[in-house]
Amino acid sequence: TTPGRTTSPAASLFASAAARLGVSSPASSRVLLILLLATFIDMLATGLVVPLLGFYAKSLGATPSTAGLLTSAYGVCQLLGAPVVGWLEFRFGRRTVLVISFLAAAASYLIAAHAPNILVLFLSRIPVGMLKQTVNTTQGFVSSITSDEERPTAIGYIRAVVTLGFIVGTFCGGMLSSISMQAPSMVSVALFVFDCALIVGLLPARSAPASPHTPPSSSSA
Repeated sequence: TTPGRTTSPAASLFASAAARLGVSSPASSRVLLILLLATFIDMLATGLVVPLLGFYAKSLGATPSTAGLLTSAYGVCQLLGAPVVGWLEFRFGRRTVLVISFLAAAASYLIAAHAPNILVLFLSRIPVGMLKQTVNTTQGFVSSITSDEERPTAIGYIRAVVTLGFIVGTFCGGMLSSISMQAPSMVSVALFVFDCALIVGLLPARSAPASPHTPPSSSSA
């Protein structure tokens, strides 16, 4: 700590947690911790809504087959959006892509929350399907800041957080749906906006330098 300056308890806790992640570089540890937090919030927000989409579609008059098409439409958008997100990542970097992904998700769930009919609900799945590839982007980010030895553990952390976030999200979504069918979507929107602020405010514009054992990444974060 620089003489004359005090470290806040929150900053000390953050630094302590980052140091326990098993990544040698302090800068890389900090980035990894931010990504883990952002991923947890991302999957929490997703888990709030996705399991309830079928029920929401039914409340708008959708048949079971139509509700199934809603899920298929998202999958098609993911397939079509993958090369688009890949180009954006190459052109603007992973940090920008994460922000775009979270904003697209926020917009989609905001539209879904106020969808007056099943057609609008279908349309709401397009932005999130086309532009939200956060798990792949995050794993690419982690690969660029970790050494060959550190990478499997770091990726394992990301996958564990993905599962944990979705589990917590599905439980909370069920609880919120007792208030209204729109409540989970609105909370999800707020979480995605918070994730954007987290990435913009804390994640460095460029990746932290990786270990010499790590080949240079072709894409800046």
